[in-house]
Amino acid sequence: MKKYDIGYISIFLTIIGVTLGSLLLRSNVFAGKYYSNILKKDISYIKDGQYTNLWKNLSLYQKQKFINENNFINFMKNKYHPLNISIKNLTVLNHTKMETTLSVILNMQSPNKNYIVPKYYRNNFKIVLNNNNQFIHMGQFSLTSPIVKNTTTGNMTVDIPIVMLHRVAPVFPKRSNFNSQYGYLLDYNLTLLSSAFIQQLQWLKQNNYKTITLTELYNHYYYNTAIPKKPIILTFDDGRLSAYTYGVPILLQYHDTATFNIITGFVGSSKKNYQYMTWKVIKTIQKEGMQIESHTVTHLALGSLPPNLMQYQILISKQKLEQELGIPIQFLAYPSGSPFRDNNIKQEQELTTLMEQDGYIGGMLDQRYNQTKQNLKNSYHLYRIRDSGNISLSQFIYEIQSSE
Repeated sequence: MKKYDIGYISIFLTIIGVTLGSLLLRSNVFAGKYYSNILKKDISYIKDGQYTNLWKNLSLYQKQKFINENNFINFMKNKYHPLNISIKNLTVLNHTKMETTLSVILNMQSPNKNYIVPKYYRNNFKIVLNNNNQFIHMGQFSLTSPIVKNTTTGNMTVDIPIVMLHRVAPVFPKRSNFNSQYGYLLDYNLTLLSSAFIQQLQWLKQNNYKTITLTELYNHYYYNTAIPKKPIILTFDDGRLSAYTYGVPILLQYHDTATFNIITGFVGSSKKNYQYMTWKVIKTIQKEGMQIESHTVTHLALGSLPPNLMQYQILISKQKLEQELGIPIQFLAYPSGSPFRDNNIKQEQELTTLMEQDGYIGGMLDQRYNQTKQNLKNSYHLYRIRDSGNISLSQFIYEIQSSE
């Protein structure tokens, strides 16, 4: 046989091999086993503490989500190493030459009572790998995955302002649009002018403050991930449409993020003077990098309710948000700060017990006074700074800097 015939045969066999391999990967049975073995190897790196090998299996896109390799190691070691992890179910959703999308359910169990694994981990997560089998999206292992609470973590007091907003609008509401002086003053005091919001974000940027999410704060607390030297958290209560129409474009302009606490029973509804975001809008701001959390079903003062209605308000809102958005909900903003602003210890204990059972790890206050010193061990008692009405820039700055 001539040499060029052998060369052609070799090329032909290579093409057949590549084609056959591609066809096999497109076979759900074979592909499922193939990617299951890859994921098992990645999980073994966590179990064996081989984090450098796992770091190599991250795409450049994923590596950029961590400050550096050490930040990644802290996150993986402190969050996942103590857990027993195995694959419960894996399905190949899509396979192309560039990437493969997997639907994965993992068994994630704590070896003891010190680690509380949220029930949300029983859901399907999407993991996306590139053609080198590196993570493009990390699913259960991402920075935005549910917080696994560590009850052995000691006290940690940090000075971090958490700002509470409601509406952003170009002008204050008109008195003639309201039936009562009370209704007008309430809406007035919940409104921050767009011009004032721009001034605040400009000042924060000029003074090196960086907005982070509640999840990023607790990743730092539990898993020792890095956060900016001057972090700040912005939160919007209620889910008013004006916060989207006027507030979100300003946030995006200054490359900031915020947490939107949604009253699920009011989604898509409208009243004479204002409207609430639709699910489409909420999904849009989620994609734009905003965090979504709960503000109950109908904004009733939780301290005025018996335990069964407390449970309804906090659990149904959580379940609805998770169902609509496909994300874990782990934080709650208490309507009007109740029962914490009433200093009712019995109701506080009842509520926090229910919150822990339902998978919440943090609660945000509204107690009509400002505080920036947060004790993260007492995570259901996060202080916030009220930012609305006719607050001046100098007053805003004073509140932000009060603990420095």
